[in-house]
Amino acid sequence: MLKTGDHSDIEILITEELERANKIHKEFGSTHEAYAVIKEELEEAKDDIKSASKELKAMWLAIKDDDHELADECIDELQGFAVYAIEELIQVAAMCEKAKALRGKDGK
Repeated sequence: MLKTGDHSDIEILITEELERANKIHKEFGSTHEAYAVIKEELEEAKDDIKSASKELKAMWLAIKDDDHELADECIDELQGFAVYAIEELIQVAAMCEKAKALRGKDGK
């Protein structure tokens, strides 16, 4: 699946997500459908990354103001958004793997 480095732990998560999704949703009917699903998951990841970036900025402002309690809250929020983004990106990778089943179909 992945080509460089040792990503075996990540590959396991991707495979598990693909298996979970395949139990719920049928194969993609077309590359258009695959594109739409992948795009949606990637947009969700981008939203989480944007939220994480805002928390990082808020953390820095809290640190500059010596507000350690607020900085700690920002760290917790930042971590949460990072985890959400990772989950979404695992879904992106799983849907890319699912889309590979369309190779040779769609008239190509």
